Amino acid sequence: MERALDAVDAGLGAALAIEGEPGIGKTRLLAELAARAEQRRFLVLGGVAAEFDRDVPFAIVVDAFDAYLASHRDELLPDAGSELAADLAAIFPAARSIADPAVLGADDRYRAHRAVQALLERIAALAPLAILLDDLHWADTASLDLIAATLRRPPEPVVLLAVAYRPGQAPERLEPGLAVPGMRRMPLAPLSEAEAEELLGPALDADRRAWIYHEARGNAFCIEQLARVAGSGRTQSAGHAEGGVDLPPAVAAAVAEELQALTPQARLLLDTAAVVGEPFEADVALQVAELSTEEGLAALDELLAADLLRSTEVPRRFAFRHPLLRRLVYDASGGGWRLEAHARAASVLADGGASAVERAYHVEHAARRGNPDAVAVLIEAGDAVASHAPAGSVRWYRAALRLLPDGESDRRLEVLPRLAAAHAALAELEPAHTALVEALRLSDGAGGGPSAELVARCAAVEHWLGRHEHASRRLIRARDELTERNPAEAATLEIELAHNALYEMDFERNFEMGGLALMRSRELGDRALIARAAAALGAGESAAGRMGPAAEHCEEGLHALHDLDADAAVRLDALSHAAWTESYLERFEDAIAHIELGLAVASESGHGRLVVAPVLAKAYPLSMRGRLVEAAAACEEALESSRLTGNPRFLSWALWELGRVCCLSGDLEAAIAHTEESAAARGGLVHSVRSWGQPGFTLGFALIKAGEPARGREVLLEAFGGPDAAWVVPVRRCMAWELLCRADIALGRIDEASQWVERGERWAKELPLGLPTSEAARSRAELLLAQGDARGAAAEAEKARDAGRGVGAILDAAFSRAVLGRALAEAGERERAIEELRVAERDLDSYGAHRGRDTARRALRKLGARSEPRGASGAGTGLGALTEREREVAELVTDRHTNREIAERLFLSEKTVESHLRNVFARLTVGSRVEVARLVERERRAG
Repeated sequence: MERALDAVDAGLGAALAIEGEPGIGKTRLLAELAARAEQRRFLVLGGVAAEFDRDVPFAIVVDAFDAYLASHRDELLPDAGSELAADLAAIFPAARSIADPAVLGADDRYRAHRAVQALLERIAALAPLAILLDDLHWADTASLDLIAATLRRPPEPVVLLAVAYRPGQAPERLEPGLAVPGMRRMPLAPLSEAEAEELLGPALDADRRAWIYHEARGNAFCIEQLARVAGSGRTQSAGHAEGGVDLPPAVAAAVAEELQALTPQARLLLDTAAVVGEPFEADVALQVAELSTEEGLAALDELLAADLLRSTEVPRRFAFRHPLLRRLVYDASGGGWRLEAHARAASVLADGGASAVERAYHVEHAARRGNPDAVAVLIEAGDAVASHAPAGSVRWYRAALRLLPDGESDRRLEVLPRLAAAHAALAELEPAHTALVEALRLSDGAGGGPSAELVARCAAVEHWLGRHEHASRRLIRARDELTERNPAEAATLEIELAHNALYEMDFERNFEMGGLALMRSRELGDRALIARAAAALGAGESAAGRMGPAAEHCEEGLHALHDLDADAAVRLDALSHAAWTESYLERFEDAIAHIELGLAVASESGHGRLVVAPVLAKAYPLSMRGRLVEAAAACEEALESSRLTGNPRFLSWALWELGRVCCLSGDLEAAIAHTEESAAARGGLVHSVRSWGQPGFTLGFALIKAGEPARGREVLLEAFGGPDAAWVVPVRRCMAWELLCRADIALGRIDEASQWVERGERWAKELPLGLPTSEAARSRAELLLAQGDARGAAAEAEKARDAGRGVGAILDAAFSRAVLGRALAEAGERERAIEELRVAERDLDSYGAHRGRDTARRALRKLGARSEPRGASGAGTGLGALTEREREVAELVTDRHTNREIAERLFLSEKTVESHLRNVFARLTVGSRVEVARLVERERRAG
């Protein structure tokens, strides 16, 4: 613990996990850590998870931070109109004085994480910060996800995060969240006999101390409890602790002896407090116990004097001496009495204006089946926590369903889709599917048939489960039933079928279903349906290489969407597919703009569950435009969201897309690692869903660049579906053959490489696009270089450069320019070669393609020319090595702005700022923000 504090003092950060059984001393150790941190002038913020709050979103985080935040509003809270203020207000009551809470969906939790990270940075800038969280085994899922995200991406300045929990009662998501490099585990073992002797002291005789140690089994709580009654006789009663942890009979007997000494009023208040939960409000406990104020306060004084209850830092709030004591008291009270006590607690809380979430625990324990008011409270509680703590919403929705009579089909139909959504947010796909299938069954039984939305949701889950044929059959059957009865819903399902066809690259089915949906939508005059149908059809056509119709349908969809006040999900769906189409049409800036618009719509409406696909779709056009840092940040954002949702398809997609960007930037080790994790997430390098790419694409690409062409070639052929690249979207097949060409050239298989070049050239002629032309020409240039025809290679490389540059694919053009420089050098045209290589080196450096930049530098040095002094591998380390954007970031760092504040000022995402800052560190060869600030301030003084 002292070393952890030293690490924070040194700017390194630290994380501790104190683990042990109930009563072993975790809380005591955290208290010692807090005292030592305060001696070093750390700011110590602590929170304790409560058993009854495990379904309240961010309960332990609010407990730790809210009071401090309320007392330091001016220093810590951002401007009232900012997104950060709204996101913080969604978590902390103290922030609601300056902003209305943002609407955060179940998959928008990464926004909450970024907001809290920004808050941590603001707090840690004031003083060294230690965050101590106790009883984490009771923490809500939103808090656990936030802690895991903070550990994966620690704030700057660094902090100390220490947690304590019971491993035997830890929820499944806790252990993986703590499994990060640098986490120091501190498992607490039982006290030795010598340690127990020290704890007990000399007041007891040796025989009594030995008996206590034997009975307590070295557990500190049990030792202290037995010592309290060591001079008294013992009963033979037994006890049982929370989570199935047995306490020694002597300990339970000791507790029982303490309780027997209480007056009836004090025992009633203690039993009531155990039902109300802890910490508890004194006024609430007195009302539930039905004690007068005079009787209740006297009983409270008695319990405090007996040290069964203790005051907390909050006035009029109290807690048990130890959580195990509360559980023993609760279990010892009569079951029938507890039912009535929970019912009174729910009523008292309702009269006091408590939220449904605060009442739900008591309602769940007390309500009778068929009670409509209880059902309404549970559903309201489920709705309230669905965005941040879907595990809590699962609990309350299931409780509501248990209370509903069998005949309440309409009410069940209201709850089941919500239950499915909560399960899906937790990546519990089988239970989500079961709930949706039950909802469909009830819809059929009601006579009207299921809605298109319900069918589509069920089919989507089936796709996530890999049951693609089943999903398609379900959609087709429902579409056939709805065609005459409800043409609009039939069109909705045809749009889903057009989407689904792309999973398996069944373009004819996409054309058929998309065409039918578009025709039906036009007949209905429904602009929202027209927008979605045209966008889905255009996406398929562009992927298949039908560029003329794709452009027409893309424009039709966007025109229908213009000024349309449609549902956010409809707008995001249409904009996302339009952006895919524009990417394949090589309208990269339009694609980026429409994705950004769609994400803004999703953010404003709380449709976080829809954003992973469009965020990832942004990575490709950003890459082509030479914005690799932003492309990586988009992938990392999607990855963070995917890890939260646990959707294996999105997780795998985010990983291999991030791997692809790493490969382009030259970080091959990261590219391979991300790709291998992607394959593990989906069960192999080749997915059953083949349309947009495979982990094998990226892995093969990285292996070839890393000098393993044979293995890379093998992986690529498997991922591509064979030499014809049948599993690659037609518009990108020239890219596939270019990679295979490079592998065979590296292996000395010139004849085989020639065949890939010829395939690419034939295919490029069929597509009126710049990138296929560039890829085919660049492949030919590489082949000609291998055959010794440098001048011919230079002509082809120049063609490739111009083709990429002509459509705005400037990264592709820079790679082609590097090939052109090599070809000119081999042709003996030194001056032209230096000119092309120097431009390529400069462009690749500014785009973040560091491996390509270094290759160009080596070629320049081989020609006896000096390369530009840029980046970590160049000769310069001054601020002149920074790009314009990196310089802006460095200036704002020097002015003591946090990453979030920089993001707001520069209109970037926080992850983009983090990526720029990593580049700044690398280019300046420094390791901290302080060193960056010193360099900038030195230049300012010199200026």
